[in-house]
Amino acid sequence: MLTGAPLERPAAQAPGPRVSIVIPTFNRVAMLREAVESALAQRFDDLEVLVSDNASEDGTREAMDAYRSDPRFRYLRNETNLGMVGNWRKAVFEAARGEFFLILSDDDTLLDPGYVAKAMALVDRHPDVVIVYANGYILDEGSGVRRELRLPFGSLEKGTTVFASRDRVRPQDFTLCNVLFRRRLALELDAFRDPFNLSCDSELFLKACLFGNVGVIHDFVSQYRIHGANLIFRRHEDPRYYAANLDYFLEPRRLAIARGALTRRQLGAFDRMARRSMRRTIEAVGEHHPAHLRGLVRRLWSAEPGLTLRVLCQPRLHARLAWQALRRRLGGRSR
Repeated sequence: MLTGAPLERPAAQAPGPRVSIVIPTFNRVAMLREAVESALAQRFDDLEVLVSDNASEDGTREAMDAYRSDPRFRYLRNETNLGMVGNWRKAVFEAARGEFFLILSDDDTLLDPGYVAKAMALVDRHPDVVIVYANGYILDEGSGVRRELRLPFGSLEKGTTVFASRDRVRPQDFTLCNVLFRRRLALELDAFRDPFNLSCDSELFLKACLFGNVGVIHDFVSQYRIHGANLIFRRHEDPRYYAANLDYFLEPRRLAIARGALTRRQLGAFDRMARRSMRRTIEAVGEHHPAHLRGLVRRLWSAEPGLTLRVLCQPRLHARLAWQALRRRLGGRSR
C-alpha cells in the first residue's frame, strides 16, 4: 500500500549494498566499458554495479570478465532480449539489492567519483528524500555540442514543486543517468510495467515526487549522450509507443489528484504541459500512423475527457491534421 509517510531505511533489511548502479546494455560493448568504469570509480563502499546484458552478441560477456575481480561488480545476462523496459524491470525488481538504485545507460557516464557519496550523505540528513538528482551535461554526438543541465532548485525541494515544474526546466527536466530512486517505492509503484512506454523513467520520476522531498546536488556529475541510436527517437516505428508514452504524464496526474497533492496553480501548470504533449502525440500519429489516429483519440477521451476536449478544440491541431490529410491526398508530395 502506498502511503505518504517518510520512507525510513528498514531496520532489518536483507544484507546487501545501499546503492545499486544498474547498467542495462545491448550490443554496445565499446561504450559499455566507459560506463562501467565510471560507476566503479565511485568513492562509496556500500555499492554494487550491476550490468544487465540484454542478450548481446558483440562480445559483451567476454569484455565484462575484466571487472569480475571487483567485489562490487555483478554481471547478469538475459537468455533472450526483453526489450529496453523489460530489461530495466528485471534488473531493478529481481536483481538489484540496493535501498536506492540508479539506471546508468551503457552510453552514458558518471563524471564525479564522489556523487553517490554526496547523494547518500544528503539522504542521511533528510530521510524523507525519495529522489536525489544532479546537474549534468548533455552531449549531442551528431553536432558535438555539450549543453549544461543546471537544476533551478535548492538542495532540498518539495517533491510537488519539482512535479509541477515538468517541461519548464531547460534543456530537459532531468538526465536519468544521475537519478537515484528509492527502490522500495519504485516496486510499490509498479515501475517499468509497460514495455511500450519508453518514457517510463519520467513516469516513475513524477510519481515518486508525490511521496516526499527531492534532493539536489548542484555539481555537474554526469554526461548523457544523444545520438541516432537512442531508442526514444524510434518510437515512430510502432504506434503502440505513442499511446503508451502518454502514461508518463496521465498516470502521475491521476495519482496527484487522488492524493490531493497539488495546488490548483500547480495542477494548472502541469495540465498545460499535458495538453502540449497530447497535441504533439496526436500530430505525430497523424503523420506516421494515420490509420491509428481515431483509436488514439478514443483512448485519450476515455482516459481524460476534459483534457482531451481542450486539445481537440485547438485550431493549431486542426490545421496540422488538415495539412497532413492534404499531403496524403496529393500522394505525399513535398511542401
